[in-house]
Amino acid sequence: MQSWLSLTTILPMFHLNLIETTKQDFAITTPYKSYRPITKPGYQGYVLESGGDIIEAALTDPTACTHLDAGGRGAVYRFQADDGDGIVRVYRRGGAIRHILKETYFFDNRPRKEFEVHHYALEQGLSVPPLLGVTWRQFGPAFRGCIATGYLQSEHLQHWLKQHSKPDADRLYEVGKAIRKMHDAGISHADLQVRNILMAHDEVYLIDFDRAAIHHSLGEKARLRNLLRLKRSFIKNGLPLTAFEHICSGYDVSQFPNWMERLQRAGDDRAS
Repeated sequence: MQSWLSLTTILPMFHLNLIETTKQDFAITTPYKSYRPITKPGYQGYVLESGGDIIEAALTDPTACTHLDAGGRGAVYRFQADDGDGIVRVYRRGGAIRHILKETYFFDNRPRKEFEVHHYALEQGLSVPPLLGVTWRQFGPAFRGCIATGYLQSEHLQHWLKQHSKPDADRLYEVGKAIRKMHDAGISHADLQVRNILMAHDEVYLIDFDRAAIHHSLGEKARLRNLLRLKRSFIKNGLPLTAFEHICSGYDVSQFPNWMERLQRAGDDRAS
């Protein structure tokens, strides 16, 4: 009985300490240049100072915006901003757990983390959409939120390849260069696949930095794993691997180690 009483006393204290530490970490972060804090009670986050009221309204009430069928697990909405349209993406879980915790993440502020990586990517001059703002709500150790970026007149790489029977090798070369520049900046993309690469009229954009990470230096294995993930999405969606080879040429990589290729094939066999 004594040990059980001790356990029930210690666990709530441990839980409260975790919550307090999380709050403190967020409170001491310096605000980002050109962004202001969210002002709506109950919400935290940042929006661009220019047109911030419209962006904040879209972030804190995305269902009032136009819903888009963008695929993926996150709900996506479009809204009119001062300098063109914006996109709000609500964070939602995938897998079986989505039926229990649809939009909730424990001890993991996913919106804030993606905002930081996306903001860093812009600072490094990478080809990413404009970053309009982010918001999250905290309920003890749980977080929910969404992020807003600029809307781009574009199509994702999967659709672009299916619309072009003979895709432009030079455009695909630029895709490889954009990925290489991202890696050279130390960013590892958690979901590098054909739907997260946008083909605009004269530009290539990388999107969706959820769960991405910034490293002081990105090693060769991490770079190749990212590229192999992209290759798997080509295979999964029945896209020509010649197009992937053009991307690799732009990246300046000619081949993958045999052991990495074997791991990829083993993973594909399990998935099928």
